[in-house]
Amino acid sequence: MRNFMGARLTKFEKSAIIILPVPYEGTVTYGSGTGKGPDAIIEASYHVEFYDDELDFEPYIYGIHTLPNMEVHDFKPDNAFEAIREKGRDLAKSGKLVIMLGGEHSITPGMVAAFAEEYKSLSVLQLDAHGDLRNRYDGTLYSHACAMRRVKEYCPAVQIGIRSLTRSENRLIHQNQLPVFFMRDIRTQKNWMDKALENLTQEVYITIDVDVFDPSIMPSTGTPEPGGMLWDEVIGFLKKVSENRKVVAFDIVELSPQPGFIAPDFMTAKLTYKLAGYILKNQISNIQCPTSKTHPERSKKAMDNIKKDDLSYIFQLTDSATEFRCAMRIDPKSFSSYDELFEKYVKIINEKNMTTESAKNLSVIQDCIFEIDDNGELLDLYEGLILKQNDDIVYLEEMPQFQLVQSKDHPDFMLLDINVDRSQITEEGNPYGYNIRKWRKNQLIFEKFIYDCLKENYGAEADRIIEPETLEDCLRFLKAVGKKIWDSDFELYSRFIGDKLWFKDPAETLQNIIAGRGGTCTEKSAAMKLISDAYGFKSEYLLGGPGAKGPFPVDALREMLQTLDFELGKKYMIYWEHTALLYDLDGYDVMIDVTNGNIPFLFLTGQDIEDLLKADHKKSIKVKMVLRDEEFYYHVTPQDIPENLLAVMQDWIEDVDLIHVFDDGLGLLIRHDYYVWPVMYRDEDEKMEEYSWWLDLKKKRGFSGVEMLDNFSLPGPVVNDFKEKYPQKFVDIIEAYNYLVERYNESYRDPDDNRMYNMAYMFIKLSET
Repeated sequence: MRNFMGARLTKFEKSAIIILPVPYEGTVTYGSGTGKGPDAIIEASYHVEFYDDELDFEPYIYGIHTLPNMEVHDFKPDNAFEAIREKGRDLAKSGKLVIMLGGEHSITPGMVAAFAEEYKSLSVLQLDAHGDLRNRYDGTLYSHACAMRRVKEYCPAVQIGIRSLTRSENRLIHQNQLPVFFMRDIRTQKNWMDKALENLTQEVYITIDVDVFDPSIMPSTGTPEPGGMLWDEVIGFLKKVSENRKVVAFDIVELSPQPGFIAPDFMTAKLTYKLAGYILKNQISNIQCPTSKTHPERSKKAMDNIKKDDLSYIFQLTDSATEFRCAMRIDPKSFSSYDELFEKYVKIINEKNMTTESAKNLSVIQDCIFEIDDNGELLDLYEGLILKQNDDIVYLEEMPQFQLVQSKDHPDFMLLDINVDRSQITEEGNPYGYNIRKWRKNQLIFEKFIYDCLKENYGAEADRIIEPETLEDCLRFLKAVGKKIWDSDFELYSRFIGDKLWFKDPAETLQNIIAGRGGTCTEKSAAMKLISDAYGFKSEYLLGGPGAKGPFPVDALREMLQTLDFELGKKYMIYWEHTALLYDLDGYDVMIDVTNGNIPFLFLTGQDIEDLLKADHKKSIKVKMVLRDEEFYYHVTPQDIPENLLAVMQDWIEDVDLIHVFDDGLGLLIRHDYYVWPVMYRDEDEKMEEYSWWLDLKKKRGFSGVEMLDNFSLPGPVVNDFKEKYPQKFVDIIEAYNYLVERYNESYRDPDDNRMYNMAYMFIKLSET
């Protein structure tokens, strides 16, 4: 759930910085508490500024991934060494900047041993008050007092800041002429940094014991030693090392946080981020920012989205998460920075400068990159938004640089091609303001839908109910509109036709419903909430699912949303498989479920809500699903969970369209009378095996009919009945065929398998009515 610097956690493979917390203190001999060091550093890092004014650089934009705490606190020292070395082997092979946060200094040798296997010319730079060169201490070879003795068994080391050691350690240093720079040398030798560098190989692992600092600025350590280094001395040296050597990893150890004394924790967090910045700044050409998977369907050349009438300067903007793209004609004399460019051309849509398609896409991009207030107005760009031109980061205060584009098909033009990367945005969005903004963009269409719905149910009373003032009118409004949304299809076929949206936002879902289609439970609940927000009803999401009796796993679901690692807790995912709404009408509660898909329309008040939502002895809703009968449980939950779930499905979960269809077993359409399932097969045997499975299920479940459609020109009686009852749905499902097959092969087919998937439709007639 937590990430270093409080940055949005990016996936491991897309992160330049990997943080490994190792809260181990198995051999401490004086002050204890180093096991609490990693958590204290990470917590303090939330308050360190992303921007480094010295470097004019923000390291976090290259992606930070904080791994879970390494659970070695109960290990014996030798077992901890082996566990850390094993973990380090995988990390060393990743080629990323690995930062280990301790814990005591005994954790260093295991990580060094792993990196020495990967980097054959590795050397270690130690900043420390103590020599740590004993061969054995307190009966173990792996004590914190032996850390550098073990390190030297794998690679050479240079020691900086030493001012405390035993006679035997001193003898070892002089007999072997080890490169040790005592504090007395640092104070008297002006060129000590250059001499230290001469003893380091090109590839360096840095280990920093915070007691290298003077206790006046670092008292929170187990064995503080007076006469230590100061901040500028340490930072100046680390900067020089980073500029002249390739630093492949580093660790910071021996912070022992003191309750109520946060300055040392903050200093250690800043040291961590500062050193990471030095390293990345000097290795920047080999590092790429996190990027999202490209969507080939939406990728178009700049000239496809511009008006072709004597253009010379073109600005193309792409949202890297969704691949929505727009291109427009601009006047390069009207701005002098990216900040002014976005204010003039991105925040305000001028359809005279772009095609209708570009204007539509820009409208979507606006709502993703600008903060939105409660009135739906755009504010500033989100903090943490990354702008990239040809994979190079550009900054808002910079002057945009155009590139000349020449082709045979179009006149020469100057192109400014910018991608916006939202993966590192650190601010929370405003779902309410987002809904208000989306409503206003389509207000006439949406208000007509509401009025028609009320007119259909209440006739002439609709004119009054559409502006409800009494509790009774509020209930009638919500019930009629909720039932209308419930009546729409529970379907996913529309994700593969039209705009081919992988997951629809509330406004897109409502437009889809108005067009005679529908959506999933999350999409339809979000559409209902869009209406609620627009008409001033106070509402919140309920979450639940089949068999999800409780208690509700808040922490587990938040962690999955933060990390986007849904393997972490598959058993908990049933708790957000289903979505409903709870209304507060000035103290009068109403629960509404607009899902459909064989889930009954729920419009509950009073004790009926209490029975479903109480913490203990919950009641359930019995649902007759296609494959089995299930009991659905509902939960009141912190709203960040459903709101963030909707956000990640809309933008960040790759293949969410396919996951819902296939992995979640939702198919393409679920009605009370029909279920449509896409059968993916590579040969006739696979196809017929699937068909046989459904025929067997027909007998077990008592379905009225099962029929496979693999030849669209020869439908049988089951398909013909569906086609006659629902002609437009049949057309839409057939239209989805090509793109659905393309998406499936693109995402699910093993690259080593040369056989392509084909598809047939399985029409299951659930009942005669």
